[in-house]
Amino acid sequence: MSNLLDKASIILTPTAYNTSEVLCVKPSDGTGDFDFLRATEATRVNSLGLIETNAINLPRINYEGGCGSWLFEPQSTNLITYSSDYTQWNKSGSMVITSNNAISPDGTQNASLLTANAANQFIYLSSFSSANSTISLYVKRKTGTGSIELSNNGGASYTALSVTDEWSRVQVTFATSTQQTVIKINTSGDEIYLWGVQVEALSYASSLIPTDGSTVTRNQDLCTNGGSLATINSTEGTLYFELNKVNKHTSVRFIGISDNTAYTNRVQMVSFANSDLFRLEFVIGGTSLSINYTENENTFKKYAITYDINFIKLYVNGTKIGQVANTIGLPSANTFNSFDFGRNGGGNPFFGKTKAVAVWKEALTDAELTALTTI
Repeated sequence: MSNLLDKASIILTPTAYNTSEVLCVKPSDGTGDFDFLRATEATRVNSLGLIETNAINLPRINYEGGCGSWLFEPQSTNLITYSSDYTQWNKSGSMVITSNNAISPDGTQNASLLTANAANQFIYLSSFSSANSTISLYVKRKTGTGSIELSNNGGASYTALSVTDEWSRVQVTFATSTQQTVIKINTSGDEIYLWGVQVEALSYASSLIPTDGSTVTRNQDLCTNGGSLATINSTEGTLYFELNKVNKHTSVRFIGISDNTAYTNRVQMVSFANSDLFRLEFVIGGTSLSINYTENENTFKKYAITYDINFIKLYVNGTKIGQVANTIGLPSANTFNSFDFGRNGGGNPFFGKTKAVAVWKEALTDAELTALTTI
């Protein structure tokens, strides 16, 4: 593997960044570095396992799960106006809310303790109406059975969740309209620590967006314009990605190299809207070849693409998914000049987590592709 990396012209790992820049390991002179844009603050899990806030236009290396990865997310709004101040929520009966009672996942003493003095007590807050919503929250058991229930329709129906003795983030996605967010403790005497409630119009929970009195929006991450004519070969090459992508988003998403136009000349992976399909597309002069791969797991995978005058190939996790004969030719030399987590300078950006991307100026062999992508 070390010999393969020695031959690469671009290597990007979750290592270094500046404001508005994602920095490559290779080349080290800055010619491969990516532009980065996010017009709001955003949170991440840092290397100590604590949630912290990154400034505007500062990329995020996220250590959720212990291993760092670049975190690129869509715009989202936390529609809960008080994400951690539960004295502002409504409560039923004699439920007791004790603020600032424990150390929360951000490392400060700002988590609340909810104590149920009767069965089926709850707190609730009006939310919003949407055809699709996800409720997420950080919870930890102090005493009792460790069970809570969440509702998005004022308590007409609930989803039960288990709570452990350690902080964990739980989430439930609802496909119906939301009127009220309700958190219920089932058993009298149970005590639950609570922090960081979020409701957003997505089919999954994104990173925490803290609120204190109003809704808050986090803008999308855009990582574009990496590489150069000197680091990308137009007549043969290999692209490598280690990704955990978002499935079933609402619009098509791209990652790959191009001549920085919309569709004319590209080598890219395409994630389709409301689908598990992840497709390799090789596009020359607007004509394309493709290889389909269906992916429905929320896990990291290793992908490699090669292109040359003979074949287009896709490997995933050490397996050749497919190859097609190159019947549409190659672009002229010095055509591919940009690597983007998106297309055409940031349109339809890729969303997910990225441990590594790399580019070779040659089409690697089948043996090399197997070695490169084997988990």
